[in-house]
Amino acid sequence: MFSSRSPRTPWFDGPHLLQHLEHIEVDEDRRAAPFRMPVQWVNRPHLDFRGFAGSIASGAVKPGDAVVVASSGRLTKIARSCPPTGDVDEAGAGEAVTLVLADEVDIARGDVITPSRQRPESPIPIHRPCHLMSEEKAASRPVRT
Repeated sequence: MFSSRSPRTPWFDGPHLLQHLEHIEVDEDRRAAPFRMPVQWVNRPHLDFRGFAGSIASGAVKPGDAVVVASSGRLTKIARSCPPTGDVDEAGAGEAVTLVLADEVDIARGDVITPSRQRPESPIPIHRPCHLMSEEKAASRPVRT
């Protein structure tokens, strides 16, 4: 059971699952972390508007802040921050917003917008072989066995 001890595990003397989950400390201060917003939707109702909608995962952002698209490294600035209630001076963690950027930037669903000076880094470098294919025969080399 999740809410009481089981007679099948007499060797376990810790709290039951529900008790453990109720006492986990949750990091409530997501605004103190660097700004991160995964783009969930590209909003382009007409040619004069292009916004990037999503929920701010952490940090805060305001118009004029320098930001970067994490995957491409393209730099720009926030022109407007538009939650459903209208433009605001600042938006923070947990808020759903549409960000309008100062420049035309190619951003797609799933891209992450971050501060230009706090771009996330991949913890695992990816190295893969590259095989080129061509109709021309490759230069032959002697093979040692």
